[in-house]
Amino acid sequence: SESLVEQSPMKHVLRSRLCRELFSTLKLIKEPAQSVCMLFPDLYKSAMLGGDIENAMVCRWSYVSTCFWLGGLDLSSVSKLLVVFIRELDKHKQNSLQFTAMGLVHSCSQLSGIEITIAN
Repeated sequence: SESLVEQSPMKHVLRSRLCRELFSTLKLIKEPAQSVCMLFPDLYKSAMLGGDIENAMVCRWSYVSTCFWLGGLDLSSVSKLLVVFIRELDKHKQNSLQFTAMGLVHSCSQLSGIEITIAN
């Protein structure tokens, strides 16, 4: 199914719509989570190119939260990604993900001992 998506002239729209089911859930069952995590930045770009803001934000959230839980990045890097992500969520008025991400920022702050500022 991935090869059909790649060959389609509407590749980015299809990838953004299938990102949660095909690329994340099914791949997580078959492949190591670390390798699936690295797919999310590309899926984010496809969703943005396809104009699907909501799925783009889900892809970015999936990447950042997976990096946090798997230890794929150090807490400082995850914190920086979260701050950029929260600002982007604010720009696109994605409040529910914004509140969820703020909880993870608080966790990063507590674990690292570094105060994290989100203000623009």
